[in-house]
Formats: sequence, structure tokens, C-alpha cells
Amino acid sequence: MPRNTRPLDEEIFLAGLLHDIGYMVLNYLDQKLSDELQTRLVSQPDRFSVEIEAELLEMNHCELGAELARFWNLPDSVIAVLRYHHDPENELAAIGQPLVSMVNIAEKRSSP
Repeated sequence: MPRNTRPLDEEIFLAGLLHDIGYMVLNYLDQKLSDELQTRLVSQPDRFSVEIEAELLEMNHCELGAELARFWNLPDSVIAVLRYHHDPENELAAIGQPLVSMVNIAEKRSSP
């Protein structure tokens, strides 16, 4: 990245890049389960992905991604983005603000 970046630029980039990495973790750990999740997401477009994931997995891609980020020793603000980008109002998301809200808004704007 250029040297004249603002303080949060690198964290914004990293958070945006990794916010849905939990889906890749799931696919790596259990491809059949990942395929079933994708089938349900497509067949139930009116439901939130984290609801379907909780039913099927008892956790969601946000939790999986946050655990990987914690294992990688990423900054707490990035871990918070991965964990709370679908729940920016959660009081535990505060450590990652304003990044959590930025990723949440960007994801909403990019989804059909």
C-alpha cells in the first residue's frame, strides 16, 4: 500500500477482504456441509444467512472467521469486523468501530 495512507486504510482493506472468510473455512473443513449451506441459502433468499448457518452448523461464518483471525493474531478491530459485520449494534462490536459498521453497510449495498 502507498506510504501516504490514512491510519485505518490498511485495517479497512484487510477487514473488507477477510470479512466472509468463514465461508472458506467451512468449505475447507466440511465441503458437504458447505454445499448444503449454499443450497439452503439459494433456496431461502428471504432469510438471513447467519440464521440458516446457526440451524445447520450451530455457529456461523462470522464466528469461524473471527476464530481464524484470532489464531492469526490479527488486530482486535479486524477480529471484531469478522465477528460482528452482520450485527454492528452488538455492544461487543464497539472495539471494531467504525470498521464494523463500514463493512456492514458495504455488504448491504453490494447485496441484491
